[in-house]
Amino acid sequence: MALFGPDPAEIRATQPMVDWINQAPPGDLAVELIEAFTQTGPGTGGELTHHDLIRWMLRISSSWTTYYSVKRPIVEAVQLLEHSELIVYTPLLGPSTSRSMWTITRFGLAKFADGKPAVRQHIRDRTGQ
Repeated sequence: MALFGPDPAEIRATQPMVDWINQAPPGDLAVELIEAFTQTGPGTGGELTHHDLIRWMLRISSSWTTYYSVKRPIVEAVQLLEHSELIVYTPLLGPSTSRSMWTITRFGLAKFADGKPAVRQHIRDRTGQ
């Protein structure tokens, strides 16, 4: 266990998923990410940040080194989900904080219920990706 910074064992354990995230087409990554939103759903306060999504994909508590290596593909996948109207941007603005957050739409939940292939086809139809 590392005293400071991310645990090297955790980084090694996540490396196969980090590699997949960095090599996967954005549409394929988006299909995997939507599942994180289905575990919260609209109306449950289940807004997720990019960091939440990265931790969910990697099944880690926190690892900033790993976070930065996959941030760009995660952001691109979130953009596809948003442009496909499967998730919606919900900014959190306050006197001392502002964060970008997203939540799944009712349409996103319905499309996910049809299965991941249906989600993938919808993204392809809406974005060409």
